[in-house]
Amino acid sequence: MMKTSGQLDKENAPNIHKMMSPQERKLRSILLDKILNLKGPVLLSEIMSQAGDADIDVSPTLKSLKAKGLIALEDDGRVTGLYPFSAVPTRHKVLLKDGRSAFAMCAIDSFGVAYELEEDAVIFSSCSQCNTGITIEINNGSITLFKPATSQALHVALGDYKDWANTC
Repeated sequence: MMKTSGQLDKENAPNIHKMMSPQERKLRSILLDKILNLKGPVLLSEIMSQAGDADIDVSPTLKSLKAKGLIALEDDGRVTGLYPFSAVPTRHKVLLKDGRSAFAMCAIDSFGVAYELEEDAVIFSSCSQCNTGITIEINNGSITLFKPATSQALHVALGDYKDWANTC
């Protein structure tokens, strides 16, 4: 059954932070900061010292994040995604009020990027069917611009999927 945004149960909705251990949250935070600063994929070798300083046992923590579907990790050690963030360019760009920018894995994940970083943002995306540009402004947690006004969004129940970082 499809629900409108007003019908969604926010308390019981899937939440990546509830799914992660403190070690996983720390490693994800280090990786996310690096992705935002580099504006691209991160090699695990680039964060090993910082992870060690934070007392993170990287190998099992990565395995656990991967098993939970929260990280896109290439065979060469590049992190290309941390749900809902994409370390590689997509057509779903989020420009944050503080001047940083990030890519999202899909259009709906663009909202997650703004929400997680707790920033006002402008989302630049496009329709997957007709390629029409879509602009959405989020201010104080509310959508203040949705252009074109006839745009529609389809949200998938994340609880039905296991690999969020490789599903979009």
